[in-house]
Formats: sequence, structure tokens, C-alpha cells
Amino acid sequence: MLCARFINGVGTGHLNAIVPVWSAEVATHTTRVKAGRLHEAKELLQRLRAPSDPLSGEKEEHKQAREEYEAIVDAVQLGRKHASMNNYWNMFWGKGA
Repeated sequence: MLCARFINGVGTGHLNAIVPVWSAEVATHTTRVKAGRLHEAKELLQRLRAPSDPLSGEKEEHKQAREEYEAIVDAVQLGRKHASMNNYWNMFWGKGA
């Protein structure tokens, strides 16, 4: 009984680690980023990267936020480009990888 509980716990732990990553990988681009959400992401990055003291190099922090935003946009565009390859058949046979 103790051995079975241990094996079950390890298996459940692995599933808890794998399933969120797997579901994010197989999600279509339309479920990952809704229209208009990119603007919210840009505003959030600006707020997160803005220094608390305006005299402490505000431009450098905003440059970092812009670069992060551009990386997000590039990732979304890449996801849209490869959305047609996002199906179980291609995943099973490793096509398009």
C-alpha cells in the first residue's frame, strides 16, 4: 500500500508539472493572445520597468520595456505563422519541428 501511494504521488507530481506546459504548447494563437491584449501588455511593461525616481534613468528602463514588448509581438507573429502546424498528427509524427 505504501509503495503504491509513493508511485501514485510521483506520477501525479509529473502530471502536475507536464500538463500546464503541454496545454500551453498545443493552444492556438487565438487562445493565447486576444485582440487588444498586446496594448495592455505594453502598458504593463512600461509600468513595471519605470523607475520609482524619474531622475534615475527613465529612458533606459523604457527602452527595456519596448524591447520586451517587441519580443512578445515577434513571438505572437511566429505563433500565427506556424498555427497550421499545430495539430495532433504533426505532433505525433514530429512534422514541422
